[in-house]
Amino acid sequence: MSLPAEATAPQRHKVAWAVLALLFLNGMLSFREWWPTPGVLPDHRLAPEFVWLWLAMLVLVGQDAPTRTVLCAGAGNVEAAHITLTQGAWIGLDGQSPERLAEQMEQVRDRSGEMVPPNGSAQGGHEVGRAMAMLKSQ
Repeated sequence: MSLPAEATAPQRHKVAWAVLALLFLNGMLSFREWWPTPGVLPDHRLAPEFVWLWLAMLVLVGQDAPTRTVLCAGAGNVEAAHITLTQGAWIGLDGQSPERLAEQMEQVRDRSGEMVPPNGSAQGGHEVGRAMAMLKSQ
């Protein structure tokens, strides 16, 4: 596989991670004593049972590969995991915060009104905005 000269940094990073993952899998499949289930490993690392691993890696570095996506896989299945933030609860900034968290855990875990954060800083923005509103109201 080769990258076009105009490949973007994220495309190059995807390929680099895929190559590292393939090297890891290749190494794991070539050292039988490291394999957790003796006797289950096929005789050849390119056996049909493992070809899907290589094909999945090619899909994940392709032009239409998903971004901002967490994939889970097992037993021939692939699923997407979605990260959300609940509205949470204000537990304060004092020494009683652990007790308040224990009391308000149901509210913290309540999924009504949950949101999919558009980026990593959205969590901090949500929390700081809420904290400022709560501190202002006191």
